[in-house]
Parts: sequence; structure tokens; C-alpha cells
Amino acid sequence: MSVVLGRTRRTNLTCRLLATFATAMVTSLGTAGSVGAASWLPAADVSAPQALTGCGFFCGQPGAAGVDVAVDGQGNAVATWTRRDDANNQIVQAAFRPVGGTFGSPQNVGTTQRFYLFGILGAVTDVAMDAQGNAVVVWPATKNGKTIVQSAIRPTGGSFGAPVDLTADDQNAGTDPRVAMSSTGHALAVWSRSNGTHTLVQASTKPPGGAFSPPVNLSTVGQNATNPRVATNNQGAVAVTWVRSNGSNTITQARVRPAGSSDFAAVQDLSATGQSASTPEVAIDGQGRSTYMWTRFDGTQTRVQSRFLTAAGVIGAGVDDASDAGRNGSSPQVVVDGDNNAVSTWIGCPTAGGSCVIESAARPSNGSFGSVDAISPPGDSNSFPDIAMDDAGNATAAWSDFGGARIRAARRPRGGSFGGVQEVSPTPGSAFLPSVAADNEGNVIAGWAFTRPAPDNRQVAQVAAFDDAPPALSSVSVPGSATTGVPTGMSAAAFDRWSGASISWNFGDGATATGGSVSHAYGAPGVYSVNVSSTDGAGNSSSTSRTIQVSNPPPPPGGGGGGGGGGPIVQPDPERIIVIVGFAFSKSTKKFTRFTALQVKALPVRSTLKVTCKAPKGKKCPGGKTFTKNNAFGTVNLKKWVKKKLRAGTKLTARVTKAGNFIGAVKILTVRKRKAPSITTRCLPPGSTKAVGC
Repeated sequence: MSVVLGRTRRTNLTCRLLATFATAMVTSLGTAGSVGAASWLPAADVSAPQALTGCGFFCGQPGAAGVDVAVDGQGNAVATWTRRDDANNQIVQAAFRPVGGTFGSPQNVGTTQRFYLFGILGAVTDVAMDAQGNAVVVWPATKNGKTIVQSAIRPTGGSFGAPVDLTADDQNAGTDPRVAMSSTGHALAVWSRSNGTHTLVQASTKPPGGAFSPPVNLSTVGQNATNPRVATNNQGAVAVTWVRSNGSNTITQARVRPAGSSDFAAVQDLSATGQSASTPEVAIDGQGRSTYMWTRFDGTQTRVQSRFLTAAGVIGAGVDDASDAGRNGSSPQVVVDGDNNAVSTWIGCPTAGGSCVIESAARPSNGSFGSVDAISPPGDSNSFPDIAMDDAGNATAAWSDFGGARIRAARRPRGGSFGGVQEVSPTPGSAFLPSVAADNEGNVIAGWAFTRPAPDNRQVAQVAAFDDAPPALSSVSVPGSATTGVPTGMSAAAFDRWSGASISWNFGDGATATGGSVSHAYGAPGVYSVNVSSTDGAGNSSSTSRTIQVSNPPPPPGGGGGGGGGGPIVQPDPERIIVIVGFAFSKSTKKFTRFTALQVKALPVRSTLKVTCKAPKGKKCPGGKTFTKNNAFGTVNLKKWVKKKLRAGTKLTARVTKAGNFIGAVKILTVRKRKAPSITTRCLPPGSTKAVGC
């Protein structure tokens, strides 16, 4: 199951963060850093480089900004960003990457607003994908002197269509619209917009394959509501949050719409009154339970707080303080897994001043957030975190380290803690404002805006991937039998979503080879285990094994007597069949043993397996007396006698024979008291039914 998450980025910033950002921009350009960890693949440019240009006081029209990324269940990815073109228009661009491929040429999707504080903070794009590869992007645009919200849709296998207005141009809309999309293609876009007196939060719904509906109001009239965020799950349930003034301060509010319903539940007030809340965030699990995060000043410090709603939109518990006392928190992010366990990250700063770090805490379903951990190193100015979670519950957090002007990341396995910090963006250069998304294999894609080092100083949109999943092996072909001295062909295919895959072979006799199609000649008869493995560019590997029976060639016809007199026919020595009996047992008492696994392994191709069970006098064999498998090969499970109480003294006799000049194998397993069973090996000469010593 994939849970689609709303994310707070870029524009939800306090004045303190803006001041930090301005200082970092002045001091960090050109600072070198270490090379990223091996599992993060090298970053790639997805936009053409363009220089930053001034557009007024504190205004820098960027060559690339507002980068956002999305990925579907198969590993197809979309990146969107804004970019200044040669005519000084700020355009919205997008690029698509098919699974296993590379990002294609950018497509111009629309135009957006030109004003960017410091050339980085400004209008944002937000992109989402469903499980089939359909994508939708929203952004703020200017029309007839008003700010409107526009959208474009990319169908699977196609390109983004023409921009569509989601709001009219008679009043201003906000500059940070958001969109979420379920795996089945249901999308919901949200934004804030003036009604001429106050600002309302609005939403528009898009069914699979359809167009966005006319807007509906989510917040009530009478006071300003801003900063909407949205999340949806695979079933199409949605949760929306925002902040709204009550006349004295702002409070966090929320509404949910259950899966299959066209109506939103009632508005719920989440944060307490008396002080203002800000920067809301939301995530939703597969059952429609939604988790909300926000920040609120309590008169002494700014706390990161949380609350959750049921699938029907009922408040589940009181306000939960996630951040620690004595520290200011800002820009919270939250993700949830399929069981509604939550992981949150935010910026934590000492109230007395000093460097800020990225902090994190986890919460069990319907519980409270636990201890707070710092996941970024001290001494840096860390801000703008983003977080993504894969289907297995592994979380990846990325953030901007303004001290080094770079993107850093850390990984948290399900139920664990965040590990070591890894460098993601290249150095030298300056990288800011990451966006992250995860696919259903655990791979992660990150995108950010990057300023090249001097003397270039141009800006590009960049992406990098954390390749977490090993390659998938397929079409493995290893013959069941071969002849000594004769080359035998074998083949396999491998595929990796992000970094390609190589194939290597171990033929079981000490010889090796590489490539998807190989051949090998064995020098001696026997049963060999052929291992084929694949490794991707990040060092992840996968492997599988096949068994091959190698035999000597048959004798030539006739016999060698010379002078036409015939002479005796010389028969080659018979070849012995060698098999293995494997077993595991959970209990062995004075009276019985209970097996949990029982197998005959390494059976040659086209062999016959016959197993008989003989119990002590006066007792019966549970599961039956005999089992026969014709045309057997490889491994055969003896399920008839697994999980049964086999009496001490019971004997299971496995006979393996094969037509031709073969010595059959006999394995006798005897159940013993309070100890592992014993195994005796006997042989069957060709054509004989009487077992003898080998």
C-alpha cells in the first residue's frame, strides 16, 4: 500500500528562517563538502542552466527554483520546477523519467509569477502521480493582474496538456496551491483565495481520467484562512488542513472526506486558542485516519504540536506536544505507514539562540509522540526539511544545510531510528529546498535548486536517487541436464529501476562468467548448483540458484573389435545418484518427533522418487504409508509427514532411481527419542530392487 502525503515546503517560513537563509546565501556560496554516500546516486541536471537576474529590492528571478518531485508505484518519476527564460518570463517546466531510464527533455507547462525573495523563495509547483503514471501539477499564475491557480495533466505515456484555470481572475488566489493524488487517479487540489472580503480555503476534485470540478469552499466565511495542505490515500479518502483567524489569533483547522463520499465532514478546530498556530501539515493512512502537525507559540516558545482524526473526521485525542520544552520548533513534516504509525521531522532551535538542527519523533497509532532525536549534526544551520515514507514504513528525511549550502539526508528503518547523515547534492555549489518522494520498492528521489560554483553561478534544477532495492532477476534459463565436455547455454535478465544491473554466474565447479547469455562446459559428471547474481550501480545485489545434472556421454555404438570380428561391447561404469534429505523439527520427545520441514534435494532430472513410511509394530504412519513422484527434479517437499507426530522408531525410506545406467540412491530416516533423527545411506545397483552398501 502506498500512502500519499501532503508536504510543507519553501513558503511556510518564519522571519527567523528568512534571516538565517539570507545570511547563509551570503556566506556559503562555493563552500566545498564531502562526496555523498554510495547508495545516493550522483545528482543530475534536469533543467538547462540559466543565470539569476534581479527584479527589484530583495527580488531575484531564478534560473531554477521551486523543484518538486513525484514517483508512481512502478518507479516512473516526474520533476517540476520554475525557471527564468531568455525573455525574462518565469515559466513552469516538467520532465519525465520512465522506470529504468533517464529524465527526458524539459517541457514548458505554463508561466508563473516572477518575484522570488533572494532568488529562491517564491511561487511553488506541486506535482502528484497515481499508480498508473498519470501526473497532475498545480502552480500560481498571473492573469489580468490577478493571481490565479492553474493546473496541467499528464496522461500515462503522454505529455502535459495545456494549462487549465482552477480559479477565476476576479480575485487573488494564494501562491502555494497543493495537490494530492490517490493510486487510482482521484486528485484533490487546494488553495486559498479571496472572496473580496476575506481569504477562504477552496478545493477542486478530479476523477480518474477526468477534469477538475468547480471550486468548493472548505473554510467558513467571516475570517481569513490560509496555508492549505492536503493528503490522500489509495482508497481516495482525503484530509485537508489550514490555519484560520478567529478574530484574535490563528488556529489550525481540518476537514476530511471519506473514501467513496462526495461530501466533506464538518470543520474541526485542532489547535488551542489564545496564541497563533501556523505551518500546518497532514498525512493519512490506508484506513482514512489522518494525522496533523503544526507550530504554535505558547507565550514562551514555539512548539510543534499534533492531533489526529478518525476516518469519519472525529477528533481522536487532545493536543500532543511533539517538540521538547525549551526549544523552538518550525516547519514540521509528517508521514504515516499503513498501520497509522507516524514519523515527524521539524527544525529545532534553542530558545537562547544558536544553530538549528533537524529533529524527529515517532508516534504509534492513536498514541503520543515519543522522545525527540536530533538527526542532523550540530553546528550547521539546518532548515527546510522534507520527508517521505515507502510502503514498508522506511522513512527518508532530507533538508538544507545552510552552513555548507548543500542537501543532506538520513534514513530511518521502520520501527528504528534515523541513521547517519549522507551528502546528497554535489560540491562545490549551493543547493537549497529539497523535495523527496519514495516508490514502493523503497527507492527515493530527491529534487532541489542548485547554483553552480563561480565563475559559472548559473542555476539548475537537480535530482538524485537513493537506490535501495536490488535488481530484479527474471527469465533465468539453466538446463536441467548437460553432458561433460559439451558447452551448455544459460541466460538471465536483470532490471533495476535506478542504476542499471550487471549479471554474473558461478557454475558450481569453480568456473565463473559475466553477461546475460553465457555457456559453460563441465569437466566431470555430478550435480551442480548454478548461481546467477545481479548487482546495481549502488551495490545492491540479488541472486538465485538452479540445479543441473551433468552426465558422461553415452558409449559409442558397436564396440571396437577390429578385423570385422565384432568383439565385446564395453559398458561404461554406472553413474551414482546422490541426493540429500533435509529436515527441521520443532519437538522431539520420548514418544514422537514433529517435523516442520522435510525435503529430498538434488534430485536428477527425470528421476523417480518413492518414499515409504514404516511405523513401529502396532502403530500407524500419520499422513500415509507411501508417496511417489515421477519425473522428479530438484527439490521435493514431503508435506505428508510434516507437522505430524511420528512415533520414535518410525522409518521413512526414500528411493531415487532413474532409467539408464544409474546407481539409485536410498535414504533411510529413523525417528529417535529425544534427539534428531538419524539418516542411513544405501545404494541400488542398476536394475536391482535390493539396497546394498555404497
